[in-house]
Amino acid sequence: MNQVATEAVLVCQETLAAETVAYTFELATPMPFQAGQFVELAVPGALPRPERAYSIWSGPTEPSRLTLVVKLIRGGAAGEYLRAARVGDRMHLRGPFGHFVMRDTAGPHNFVATGTGLAPFHSMLAEAARGGDRRRFRVWFGVREAADDFGGAALARLEGVLPALSVTRCLSRPGSEWAGFRGRVTEALVAQAPALEGEWYLCGSGPMVDEVRAWLRGRGVAPNAVHVEKY
Repeated sequence: MNQVATEAVLVCQETLAAETVAYTFELATPMPFQAGQFVELAVPGALPRPERAYSIWSGPTEPSRLTLVVKLIRGGAAGEYLRAARVGDRMHLRGPFGHFVMRDTAGPHNFVATGTGLAPFHSMLAEAARGGDRRRFRVWFGVREAADDFGGAALARLEGVLPALSVTRCLSRPGSEWAGFRGRVTEALVAQAPALEGEWYLCGSGPMVDEVRAWLRGRGVAPNAVHVEKY
């Protein structure tokens, strides 16, 4: 797809979890994209380069409106810029970029994410739901603590639409009230021992991606069936 550089007006911001915020923009120039791709946000004063990359959370049905889900890092140029943002602010986006998109295979399609690495998978699943996709989808999603958890309602809505979607949500530091998996996503994979067929998509922290990729390789999953996006 051709890349677009456009002014973007912030029309909505919603706090999803501790330091995690969804920002929705209206674009002056439409930006057609594929689910799973990312955009670059211009951040004044950011070094060593003035752009920061964020995967698109929303589905690709509205190319003039998109949502990014961002973990705000205190003291970071992008984190402080977005923390100070208010509805009506004008920013600049460029994109789309990337080849981290869902393959056109029978599946199943397996998504493993930590933190805001959930964003491209939400976009892919939203697009699958819109098209009435009946393939099998499996999601393993992890954060550290309950205060960091987000996306539960969005994933539940998708489970209600996609007949063959299963979701495992994990906390590596759970409280007594947590009803999901207690441990890291890698531990959930080991404990559940899922069938290893289909495509595997990994997005999130570098250590998680490296660990899961090694785990899959050690169990004979072909390298061309594993697709990676590190944050």
